[in-house]
Amino acid sequence: MNGTWRYGALLVAISGCGTEHPPVATASELVATLADAEAGDTIRVDSGRFEGEFVVPAGVELRGSGRGSTFLVGVEGGKVLTIDAGEGETTIRDLTIETGVRATDEIGEDTDDDGRLEFETEQAEVGVYAVASADLLVERVDLEVATGQGIWAEGLTSVRFYEVSVSGRVNRDNATRWGWDEYQLALESAPMNGVVVRDAAVARLDLVDASGFAQAAVVLDANADTRWTGGRVCDNLGTSVLVAAGTTALESIQICNMLEGFGLVPPYGLAVVAEAEVTTTGLVIEGSLAGESIGMLQHASRSVHTGVTIVNNRGIGVLVQASHGTADAPSFALLPDQPNDLSRNAFVGLALFEATGVRIANTTIDATATLPMIQGDLAGVEVGDGIQIRRCLSGDCANEMTDIRLDSVTLRSNGRAALVIEAQNAAADGIVCGTVDVGDVGEFGAVVQNQTVDPQNWDSIAERGAPRDLETVQGVDPEFLPGVGG
Repeated sequence: MNGTWRYGALLVAISGCGTEHPPVATASELVATLADAEAGDTIRVDSGRFEGEFVVPAGVELRGSGRGSTFLVGVEGGKVLTIDAGEGETTIRDLTIETGVRATDEIGEDTDDDGRLEFETEQAEVGVYAVASADLLVERVDLEVATGQGIWAEGLTSVRFYEVSVSGRVNRDNATRWGWDEYQLALESAPMNGVVVRDAAVARLDLVDASGFAQAAVVLDANADTRWTGGRVCDNLGTSVLVAAGTTALESIQICNMLEGFGLVPPYGLAVVAEAEVTTTGLVIEGSLAGESIGMLQHASRSVHTGVTIVNNRGIGVLVQASHGTADAPSFALLPDQPNDLSRNAFVGLALFEATGVRIANTTIDATATLPMIQGDLAGVEVGDGIQIRRCLSGDCANEMTDIRLDSVTLRSNGRAALVIEAQNAAADGIVCGTVDVGDVGEFGAVVQNQTVDPQNWDSIAERGAPRDLETVQGVDPEFLPGVGG
């Protein structure tokens, strides 16, 4: 495979001339050998189980006998591997890491003064912990996370993960036992996060999987240049993949089976927040229809997608809010190069609230299910629309609906309406309806309401309903965004 060849060649290129130590056979030998190691050294670990907390000097390679053969096992409240700060690339490969089980001490979640994620890592088990190191390579490693975090990498020059699988204990059968809540995590023994990478200059993830976590399976936070190719993130509570700030490219990532725990906050497949810039190719987000998941949430950010499939979510397919761009630099785009599918979701296939600079092309939104809302005054109102476009996220605002273009969009068999545009007493001519195919309409077809001026080419839509006051779903309050808030 190209990925294997690329990494193999790179590993040969960076190999140094340090000491290769004799294989270690006990935990005490491993501690002692690590203490004597220097940058460029290689430490080999025999098959077996090695329990303790191990500190790896910067620039050292720690190599096991293979996944499922060499096990590094953590202790309660500790970090299995801590990567020392320093120059050189530290390498961890060919082993399995298990975090210890903690019976007490809750893991909290809060935000720092910048509104970014802040976890109490000093009190939690962590499989691999690297802060302010230069470079880190984790290759062919499995992490089994009983509590705490799998990998925490922060402030590194470069991060490379290749063929890494991180698994927690959350599953469909026990999802409600964790008492998950977005802000008050009353968890005594939960696997919290699979992979956290933040403030990295360069991050490269290839074939990285994460499942079974209570808060966020993968967090990519404020990294200057992230590229993640190939990965499966399924069966998680909270948010499966959270991108907060920074620039990120996702290719061939599958997100599925978002779990609904105890509480009113829906699980998110992909959340793009805090002025993040994201591009995706071949992204698949598939809900389970068993819980009210939101396939993708975007707030105050930008994202461009090619060949996206977001289906089977019972709490909105894609929700884009408070995101602003132009025709040349869109805030959200489904590009025409490959077909995009946002079908078989519930409530709304695609919701655009207080968004400008949007391009939707070569996109099918079919069979959006009609369900009763449970939100405040709207409780009991049944909604099932292909697309909803609303001028403001909530209440009134100064936003104008500009540079929103629908091209080659197919809207069929949606439960209530194919398209609802709520102009909130403003002009809607910043919306351009190119080729919009409304067929097998629901109850209302395509509707624009409370507008002073119609969208451009509105008359080209054959199945238009009479203006009326159709209710739209509510967006997500900024204070309740995943990983961001008060």
